[in-house]
Amino acid sequence: MASLVSLYEAFVVYSFMCYLTSYLSMEYDMISVLMDKPQTKHMVPFCCCPNWKMGREFWQLCRFGVYQYTALNVIVTVVALSCEFAGKYKEGHFSGSNPWLYLCITTNISQIWALYCLVLFYKATREELQPIKPFFKFLCIKAVVFFSFWYYSLFFLSLQLFLDCMVYLLL
Repeated sequence: MASLVSLYEAFVVYSFMCYLTSYLSMEYDMISVLMDKPQTKHMVPFCCCPNWKMGREFWQLCRFGVYQYTALNVIVTVVALSCEFAGKYKEGHFSGSNPWLYLCITTNISQIWALYCLVLFYKATREELQPIKPFFKFLCIKAVVFFSFWYYSLFFLSLQLFLDCMVYLLL
């Protein structure tokens, strides 16, 4: 179930990036606009990374950062379903032998990078995007992604702690 929700989250992030780039491409020559912008520097915690050259490189790396999340989630969903059918997948069990833990970590890292790239893109194109007022739309998308991920993680962690306590009390 969580894999399907994660797949939907990735689709929402992908669609939002398509929406932003579609608007900018219709209204402006996006690459030229980005080339004329001052250098957008990476933010914490990625401030040690080399800056992306404004223009085509910046746009492609931001776009790739968002799209990798969508592609990775398709792969993670296939792996999760395969492990489930093989009887090896125990959603919510924080164990080193459970694929769920590794898929969860991989998805989280990918998600952080995708949202970071989306924020960086917004930071660079804020003025051009003002007519469509994307800030609150972005907050809604971020809330959907953030809260659904942590809801599942905290739910399964608390369930596991509860079950461990019950086993301890019964022994």
